[in-house]
Amino acid sequence: MARKKQKKEEPFIPIKPEDVKLKVEVPVKEIREEDLITIEKPGKTKFGKMTKKMKIELRTRSIREDVEKSDSEETNNKLKGDYTLIITEKPQAAFKIANALGKARKYSENFVPYYYLERDGKKIVVACAVGHLLNLSGIGKGYPIFETEWLANFKSKKQDWSKKYYNLLAKLCKNASEFIIATDYDIEGEVIGWNIIRFIAKQKDAKRMKYSTLTTDELNDSYKNLMPTLDWGQAIAGETRHILDWL
Repeated sequence: MARKKQKKEEPFIPIKPEDVKLKVEVPVKEIREEDLITIEKPGKTKFGKMTKKMKIELRTRSIREDVEKSDSEETNNKLKGDYTLIITEKPQAAFKIANALGKARKYSENFVPYYYLERDGKKIVVACAVGHLLNLSGIGKGYPIFETEWLANFKSKKQDWSKKYYNLLAKLCKNASEFIIATDYDIEGEVIGWNIIRFIAKQKDAKRMKYSTLTTDELNDSYKNLMPTLDWGQAIAGETRHILDWL
């Protein structure tokens, strides 16, 4: 019988610890508002002097700021009467909805945008949150803690830039006669809207815009066919998930 060829063994090569690459996890840096916004300041060109174009741009910017201040005073006068307040989840959604519903004019307070328009003889203001303006916090001390409450983000964090969005909504809610929630139509969007209605607007319920895309046709259709109440199934499911996550 023919002998079976023995399998040639691979030579053993020891691994030196210094040759092994170690995975190092780098902590994620917390994003601040100033990291997301670029503020361009006038400066000198490589030739050392400001060009004529730069001077015109600087002058135009100054005029624009004066106009915005004047517009804000004009809007404050308009908002003394009753109006409908539409609340969105993000600034981009507020912009899209306002321009879809009519000829909207943009205003701002502390660099937070909001929009004013008139439709069918009604005054409408569209304002936005920036995601969750409130989060769960434990009640009491010790461990374990089972009771929770919703607190504004800026009350639990010393420097939270959502405070100016919270303050503007609180101001706009005071004179509003009708509230429409137009946050994303999912459980998170429902919780965001519900928290604004009950804790900032001090209301028990609101009408609801239901849409899946920010197209003009769909937004108009959503406004014409408002849901009479919040989607309570989504709202309660969303809050329940937040409580379970907290626990």
